[in-house]
Amino acid sequence: MSTQFLKHGQRKMSCVKHDILAAFRVTPLAAWGCQKGRDGVFLMFRTHKVIYRRYAGLFFSMCVDITDNELAYLECIHLFVEILDHFFSNVCELDLVFNFHKVYLILDEFILAGELQETSKKAIIERMGELEKLE
Repeated sequence: MSTQFLKHGQRKMSCVKHDILAAFRVTPLAAWGCQKGRDGVFLMFRTHKVIYRRYAGLFFSMCVDITDNELAYLECIHLFVEILDHFFSNVCELDLVFNFHKVYLILDEFILAGELQETSKKAIIERMGELEKLE
């Protein structure tokens, strides 16, 4: 495969994307009749779908069953980011790294056994406030 370069030695994004997909043996859902969504990307990985979305410099991804609804999980990722943003007030990478135990608490509040349990942002934030008082 030939690598194409742009100014200052930067590789073309199409080449980089192709290299990443080839390295992980990931097949885009476009080959299955689906396309890149406006808000996220859906990829096939073995017998699962990887759904990811980018917020500023952070990538959030979920690996789900092939029969699950992609849009529901994009909404789940969005809810998670909204809660993180409220809880950490403008979340950044360092908040996630140094407070990973709180991030896991937030995940435990709305995802149970890999399924979405609670969809109310208000209820999750209230529960997190109660847990913060206990500390």
